[in-house]
Amino acid sequence: MIQHVTAKCPNPSCGLAFPQPAERLGKNVPCPACGQVITIRPEEQALEKSAERDRIAAKRGGRKSGAPSLSSPLIAVLDGIRSLWN
Repeated sequence: MIQHVTAKCPNPSCGLAFPQPAERLGKNVPCPACGQVITIRPEEQALEKSAERDRIAAKRGGRKSGAPSLSSPLIAVLDGIRSLWN
């Protein structure tokens, strides 16, 4: 009897949950909906990872890693540009 685990895509815009055979635990598979590569983990381990990501984001003030924190938008006015190579 083949046991299945439920994999959930970590992509916030996708979030698809789909069954995978238990022998794929620890292996990388693409999400059937969006194609993001997912490492198949037991559900409790996946929930711990998600909670850890939320804690890290909260420490950064809700920012994702690498996202700049700007208090106001950056505006640039360019004048007299005549060619692409100026």
